[in-house]
Amino acid sequence: MNKRFLFLILSIGLAIASVAVILIFGNPENKADFNSIAQVGENLLYNICKTGKVVTRVSDAEEIKIGDRIHKRMMKKRIAKQIEGTPIQQYLNDVGAMVADDVKRTQIPYKFHIIDSSMPNAFALAGGHVYVTIGLLERLQTEAELASILGHEITHIDAKHAIGRIQHKVLSGSIDDYVDFGFSVVLQNSYSEVQEEEADLGGVYLAYKAGYHPLSIVSAFENINSYEFKNMDRNKSITPIDETINATFGLLGRYFATHPLSPERVDKIKSYIKNEKFLEDNMRLYVGQRNLKEKISFKQSKYKEEFNSEYVFEKEVEATVPLKDEHAEESLNEVFTIYGTISNGMILEEIKKLLPQKNIAFEHGDRVGYKNIPIYQTRLKSLKETVGLWIELEQGRVTGIKLCRQEDK
Repeated sequence: MNKRFLFLILSIGLAIASVAVILIFGNPENKADFNSIAQVGENLLYNICKTGKVVTRVSDAEEIKIGDRIHKRMMKKRIAKQIEGTPIQQYLNDVGAMVADDVKRTQIPYKFHIIDSSMPNAFALAGGHVYVTIGLLERLQTEAELASILGHEITHIDAKHAIGRIQHKVLSGSIDDYVDFGFSVVLQNSYSEVQEEEADLGGVYLAYKAGYHPLSIVSAFENINSYEFKNMDRNKSITPIDETINATFGLLGRYFATHPLSPERVDKIKSYIKNEKFLEDNMRLYVGQRNLKEKISFKQSKYKEEFNSEYVFEKEVEATVPLKDEHAEESLNEVFTIYGTISNGMILEEIKKLLPQKNIAFEHGDRVGYKNIPIYQTRLKSLKETVGLWIELEQGRVTGIKLCRQEDK
């Protein structure tokens, strides 16, 4: 008999046995309810599957190959539009590399991707691929929060949750079978409560070991939870991945919806931090609000005021001033945005694919305006400011670019 089927039968048998023991031999006055029984079964199945993978597991080399092929298929099928070659991509790589420095499976190469989607989300693929959306980056307040979320997703890979959810369903077959199934569930949340809690603590640990404040993960989840969906256009998906997320999760296609942080999980995170003495004797750890804003990692630049014993940061009010012609100034041949470079000679369709449609302020035959676009001084330098872009066109091709400063109300 195939070893995978043998372990499946064993898992089901032991799960049924655990339920029978609780129902038959439990104290009649303290009978377990359905939820507690389900939790026992889930925990038992999870631990059995972990044990089973010692014998039947996919090798690390195979896992890397599976993840790479799923990623390539995602890009080819345009499920996700990846933002590459920008300062913000290098920033994500820097933070991700620091967080992944203390993983257990050091042979897995971690690769970090920015996805052009306004929906706050993050997810991971087997083999080391970690994805965050522009929408998520816009919602976070500090680099420590980014580190904790990356740590959460990295743990899903390091603890074999990501490959496990494929492996549990594809009981036998070739790498092609793993890739096919993995591609079909890439945006689905199929982790158990136990696995999510394990990823919580793993994210805390990895962020702490990288030098970040361990309470950042609680702040990140609470911040994302406060996101008001009414600020998004529910009737229009901006990118292919938005459409896919909508189809998969409906209006709950966001990070917090797939990672619900219950009070019990918060308590476990805080207990873990206390038991591990991560904040003992008022230890000061890094927050990184300025780093996130400037897109310069903690590794590249440390600010003294960002070391705190408590997790504190200054809340900022987002500017939403509309673009106005009379404020246009500073004509340029090219502009470096977080989404990519805009330059003379580009065609309008290229710009529309690059910049978010939600930021369009107006559009006429010979010009188009964008509002609230973060730009950089140079391709490799830090964030300069958030501006409006006035783009002049001739026969659909860019002939001039002007920066339009945002004014306070």
